[in-house]
Amino acid sequence: MKSVAILGCGPAGLMVAHAAALSNWDFRVYSRKQKSTLYGAQYLHQPIPNIECGGPRLVRYKLEGTPEMYRAKVYGDSWDGTVSPEDFMESHSAWDLRGAYNDLWFMYGDEVEDMDFKVLNSDKMMYYPIPWRQCDIVISTVPRKIWAEPYDKFESMKVWALGDTEHERVRLHRAQPFTVECDGTEENDWYRVSNIFGYCTMEWPWDNYDLGFKPPPARGVSLVEKPLRHNSKAASDFIHLGRYGAWEKGILTSDVFYQAMKIFANDRI
Repeated sequence: MKSVAILGCGPAGLMVAHAAALSNWDFRVYSRKQKSTLYGAQYLHQPIPNIECGGPRLVRYKLEGTPEMYRAKVYGDSWDGTVSPEDFMESHSAWDLRGAYNDLWFMYGDEVEDMDFKVLNSDKMMYYPIPWRQCDIVISTVPRKIWAEPYDKFESMKVWALGDTEHERVRLHRAQPFTVECDGTEENDWYRVSNIFGYCTMEWPWDNYDLGFKPPPARGVSLVEKPLRHNSKAASDFIHLGRYGAWEKGILTSDVFYQAMKIFANDRI
C-alpha cells in the first residue's frame, strides 16, 4: 500500500485525507491540531462522495456597480484577473462546505498529528525528525509561504471579515438566503455580504484608503489574508493543493478532493 503525508488539517487537507481513504492509500495528517475557522461566502461547487454536504441549493450573485469598479474597490490596481461577480455571474448549485468540514473533522480529526511547520522551516529543523520522509508523496495544503525562501514574492489581498454573528451591521444588512451581494460603489464601505447555508458574513477592503474606506470596528472582526499568486520554487518536492497551499486565486475547495483523487489514481501501484 502506498502512503501519503498530508500537511494541514483545514478543509483542503481533510479532503485529501478523504480521497486517500477512498483510494486505499495509507495517509498521515500533520498539522496544528485545531479546526480551521471559515470566513466569507464559502461553499462547495461539487458534492464530495460519502460526506454529508447538504444541498444542492442555488446561489445567486448580485452586483452594484461594474466588475471594474468592484475590482478596483477590493484589489486596487494590483490585480488584473477576474473577480467573483464575473466568474459566478450565473446562478449555480452549491453544497454546504461548513457541514462537509464538520463531517470530515469527525471522521479524520483524530488522525491529525500535532506539528508546528514554522519550527520545521527554521534553524531548528536540523534537530527535528521529519516524519514524512518514508512516505511515497507529500501533499501540502498549508499556506505555501510557510516554506518561503529569501526573495520569494507572495502576493495576497487582506480583508476584514465579520460573520456568523449577531453583530449589528450584519444583522441590519442581512443578505437574502443563498445570495452574495457584491458592491463596487463608493456608497458602501463593505464590498461583499453573503448568506450561505445560514452563515451571514460581511467583508471590507483592508487598506483601500484612497477610496475613503476605513477598517470596521475591531470587535468580532478578523483580518483574513487571501492568496493571489507567487513566484516561489521552495518545497518543490511537495505537491501543493488548495488556494492557500498553491497560493493562487480561483481554486475552489471542492477542486482539491478531485485533484487528489487523480493523483492517487495515477500514482497507484
